[in-house]
Amino acid sequence: MNWLLHSAGLLSVGAALATPTQAQDAKTIVERMVAAYRTAPRLHVRARLKAQPEFQALWKGVESFELRVERPGRLLLTSWRREGGGSVRLAVACDGRTLWTIDPRSSRAVSSRAPARIEQISLDEVGLPELEMLLHGRSPLEGLSPGDPPAPPALAAPARAAGADCHVLELKGASPDGPASMTCRIYVGQQDYLIRGIVVEAAGKTPGDARDLQVRFEVAYDMVTTTPAFAPDAFRLPLPPSASPKPAGAKPPASPRTPRSAPHAG
Repeated sequence: MNWLLHSAGLLSVGAALATPTQAQDAKTIVERMVAAYRTAPRLHVRARLKAQPEFQALWKGVESFELRVERPGRLLLTSWRREGGGSVRLAVACDGRTLWTIDPRSSRAVSSRAPARIEQISLDEVGLPELEMLLHGRSPLEGLSPGDPPAPPALAAPARAAGADCHVLELKGASPDGPASMTCRIYVGQQDYLIRGIVVEAAGKTPGDARDLQVRFEVAYDMVTTTPAFAPDAFRLPLPPSASPKPAGAKPPASPRTPRSAPHAG
């Protein structure tokens, strides 16, 4: 979850104090959440960042993404993240036969043979808690709070998010560089244990003139379902016009007149 809390460049994260009962309940919720993503036969998630316009430039993480999963071996991820003053696209598609990846910086498309299971797909620096659980079976809260052992998250009052009744995991922290405080809430569906929302709120003083500062980032989930009706081409990747698809490890072709094309999404 560091992808989220450090992406605003503001906070060093700690955890809210939790009673033993809260800590045990929160641990159980996290374990069930990881298990839900690790075992879901099918999954379709779509989410986007919501923030005050004046603070969007602070965000260095994923701005929007769509994730489609059909086990054992089909996955499609498209995501946009802020980088270098703009947004770059990462796209990965595995249709059970071919694994396609579009490099976010060069728009170069690379293909390789699809692995048998999505857990064998290697993705670096994607920055999504869903992938931490889907591909690695790891809690997205690991490494979030300092201390040995790290303090557990607190369990806040239940709430609704994205149309579902949710457990609410809460963590708190402070900025190492100024008088700022932070609260992060992760909304986890009570029935399916899937993430339905993430909210980060920070308050403090601006450097220099010490004006009051309040920042709120929200990852709003527009779709979360384990019963999607995928179209036949739902796991095919649309290539950008500038993409040059090449098999991984292959030498560039002598002539670009007959490039290999990737299947396209509907």
